[in-house]
Amino acid sequence: MTRYGLSLFIYRIFAVVTLSLTIFAAHAMEASAALPATVQYHLDKDAFKSSVTLWYPDGAKYIAPPTTIEIGSNALFQGEKAVASQTVKAGLHPLVILLHGGLRSADNSGAWLSSALATKGFIVAEINPPRAMSPKDAVNFIWQRPQLAQTVLTALLADNKWRKHIDSTKIHFVGFAFGATTGLMLAGSAINRSAYQHLCDGNTAKKIDCQWFKSHQITLNEANQTKLLESYLDKRIHSVVAIAPEYLGVLSAKANQTYLKALVITLGKKQITMTQPNSTQLNIPQASLFDGFNRCKMSKKKIPALQKLCPDSMAQRMLIHQQIISAITQFLSH
Repeated sequence: MTRYGLSLFIYRIFAVVTLSLTIFAAHAMEASAALPATVQYHLDKDAFKSSVTLWYPDGAKYIAPPTTIEIGSNALFQGEKAVASQTVKAGLHPLVILLHGGLRSADNSGAWLSSALATKGFIVAEINPPRAMSPKDAVNFIWQRPQLAQTVLTALLADNKWRKHIDSTKIHFVGFAFGATTGLMLAGSAINRSAYQHLCDGNTAKKIDCQWFKSHQITLNEANQTKLLESYLDKRIHSVVAIAPEYLGVLSAKANQTYLKALVITLGKKQITMTQPNSTQLNIPQASLFDGFNRCKMSKKKIPALQKLCPDSMAQRMLIHQQIISAITQFLSH
């Protein structure tokens, strides 16, 4: 082979390799572009000692594929991938304050929903409250959680970095289970103090929290009685989505009260009676309460106690997640 021929051969090999790398990088960047970005947000003044995970449309430009991280992964549940970027896509975005789960939920239990909403253009602030270490503390969570949500919203709207990206006319709250109860209170529902005090009376076999309280000789009368009577309506919020709300029996509607627009999503065949004005209900009969959690990590070792939480196939759960995501995005767009 002549020197010219060798040079031409090397050039062609180089061109093919360069083209392949370019195509690979383009595909990698295209895949990462579909991922939301995430960052941990720290409140300057946080009496609740909670953490906040922010999800948002990524506005960074990449020459090489960006670093990704997984949020919400633990021994039982899969997490959601996100880009470790602090650049928010230009423009104003609707904001969702998201609160998942009950008194002792793991952090980022709503990552599947936060991630999905962020890919649709929302900034999502998922609040991770401190887990209840004792039932004595937990009796006050029913009024502390709305306060916490308001604290996070106030902080974001006062933060120069974030408020320039938030459309203040499109602020929403999404909650699951106990978080859904919080949402209904932010939308205008009040705590019926007497009903709350007697919530754990009688047969508590199906009331896990009540069993926990009773095992430690704690009664709901030990909650701050003044705080139970306060209103937690927040008119900065445009609308609320409450998924499988708990403690509905302790919430009541008041006459001549403003109520935010609310969507209540129930999971399972059992219907609930909503007394909250300005609310609509969507039932997903084929779902269960466990479908509010992320996909499980499949294991060859079956644990009978977890069969309902983690069935053999996750296909049904993924379909239900899509139904929930679609219903929420449609509701929040109006």
